[in-house]
Amino acid sequence: MYPCLNCKQCKYVMKGTTFKHPGTGEIIEIYGYHTCLTQFVVYAIEKGHTAEQLRFTVLEMVPPLERGGDRELRLREVWWINKLNSLHPHGLNKDYNLYLFL
Repeated sequence: MYPCLNCKQCKYVMKGTTFKHPGTGEIIEIYGYHTCLTQFVVYAIEKGHTAEQLRFTVLEMVPPLERGGDRELRLREVWWINKLNSLHPHGLNKDYNLYLFL
């Protein structure tokens, strides 16, 4: 992910083509060229001790469905929440919707 150099979020971008899982140390490759303005993406947020230390990166871009809606995006969010074990108390996600799998 790279900053677009034209918005207020740029200073919070974790630059690069990899993401290091803060809990396990696993290195995750990020494919594609994404900026802070890219839409339909799954984000990873890394928190520090203060709001100024908050950083984010794009893990994956999910193209919108032809008929509209964001079902596929939400499915991928659930997949990443599971992979990164980021449900509270281990992460910032409070819950996710299992109705997507019905």
